[in-house]
Amino acid sequence: MAPSGVARTQRSRSAEPTMHPYHTNGRESAHVRTVASPMDSSAPPSGEEDDDRSETSSETTSSSQSGAKTSSSYANHRDLAARLKRVVRSHGSDVNFDADLVGADVVLCVTPAKQRDGEDGAAVKRFHAHRFMLAASSEPFRAMLTGHMREASEREVDIHDLDPEIVEKMLLYIYTGEVTLSVGDVLRTLLAAEMYELGGLRATCITFVLHNANHVLRGDQIVELPEKVLVEIIEQDELQMREVALLDALVTWGESRGDDGKDMLGRLSELMEHVRFPTMTVGDLYGKVRPLVRAGFIHESLLTEALFYHLKWGNQSGQDSERMRPRALAAALRKRKRVSFIQHVSFVNE
Repeated sequence: MAPSGVARTQRSRSAEPTMHPYHTNGRESAHVRTVASPMDSSAPPSGEEDDDRSETSSETTSSSQSGAKTSSSYANHRDLAARLKRVVRSHGSDVNFDADLVGADVVLCVTPAKQRDGEDGAAVKRFHAHRFMLAASSEPFRAMLTGHMREASEREVDIHDLDPEIVEKMLLYIYTGEVTLSVGDVLRTLLAAEMYELGGLRATCITFVLHNANHVLRGDQIVELPEKVLVEIIEQDELQMREVALLDALVTWGESRGDDGKDMLGRLSELMEHVRFPTMTVGDLYGKVRPLVRAGFIHESLLTEALFYHLKWGNQSGQDSERMRPRALAAALRKRKRVSFIQHVSFVNE
């Protein structure tokens, strides 16, 4: 069962957005909605006087010879984001990147995954957009649409390796700063944000994964993650997932990389450095970790470190490494039970 929840945050005018996911138990969907408009990047730092002029209008006051004052009105620059939302949501809450999008000068053509694989599927999905919006939000889009690449002179541009629903989420974020994520699509959205260097969207996806890791990382989706991104996720204190479950997920990831020319120990070496073995129970260390050490998935030194940590538990005055620090989930939801190492010594000779 996946969690459900809706979280809504507003980017301050001087800082990146802070996610505050809302957690519920026992529901079948999980969604997060953030408000972090890319158009707010020109806002003045906190502590400075606000400048209410927009980039598209200004206020001028002049006096004619008759003494009458004439002024032109303007809207706060933050209204630009609201206007963009109205443009792409011209039919109520439905997103509109169709041909009637005013001023659109580029069409992103996305082939559904099933059709790419040779199966019968829906026709190519076309998203109408504005070249300047894409280029201003993403360096890869800027290079593609305004540089010396072939796409810079073409109206229709092919987008590869992404599904239409993910491209739609990406465009909606670029135009409005909003995105709705679920357990089923967050990793694909994260990969799209990584590919097109959308830092705000990427950070939002990472935060969602951390707070829903027990559902997101359990399954075949994890095999799509690059090692660099996976390390960034599992090294965080905020990862809400039991270490034993994380271990299973990493083994699944490692087994999916069987054609990279490395043995399993070498493939998983860096990832296993971020698993907090000392926070596992002694029973898990012997029942789960020890067989993986024997099978060549984990360095024996990591198991030895964890066992000695338990052996000296009563004398611990502080954490010696990141691996010995319980994650936020463990610290908040349960009080660690001190298990006597002597009770499990009999396992050694089995």
